Amino acid sequence: MRIIILIAILFCSPILNGQEVFSDLVSNSVLNGNKLIVNKNKSAITLPFFDDFSYNSPVANINLWQKSSVFINRTYPINPVSIGVATFDGLDEYGFARNFFQANPSAPSDTLLSQEIDLLAVDSAYLMFYFQGKGIGDSPQLNDSLVLEFFSNTLVWEQVWFSFGRQCNNLKK
Repeated sequence: MRIIILIAILFCSPILNGQEVFSDLVSNSVLNGNKLIVNKNKSAITLPFFDDFSYNSPVANINLWQKSSVFINRTYPINPVSIGVATFDGLDEYGFARNFFQANPSAPSDTLLSQEIDLLAVDSAYLMFYFQGKGIGDSPQLNDSLVLEFFSNTLVWEQVWFSFGRQCNNLKK
């Protein structure tokens, strides 16, 4: 009986085909419409500040992140330096697609905002992060950008680094 089934599969396989289809991301089924993070009542954290997103949760750690609309996962990166990543996927904090045609095109799409960090006890600090512009997801568009800003003593956001949208499967730092 097994031989007959094997022969049937072998003869039928040339007529079977499948087609991979790319489509826009409409929602994130892992989040199921649950809001991610808004945690503004946390006290300032001290250095060292470290998050490799290796925890088993689709949302960022509320003890480290004040606001987040990124998706924490282990499946989108290619050869990551750590187990988990924060994916800036263009979805809102509930996991649903944003309407980019009605929104302000210069407004940020995905945000990852740390808790306030107490720097009074240090005279210098370094920030290191890795990013990968695609992974197994959709390639960034040319008008996409990744921006790093610090909230200064003058109470304004200062842009200190940025990268325009480009596909890169190798990690950058």
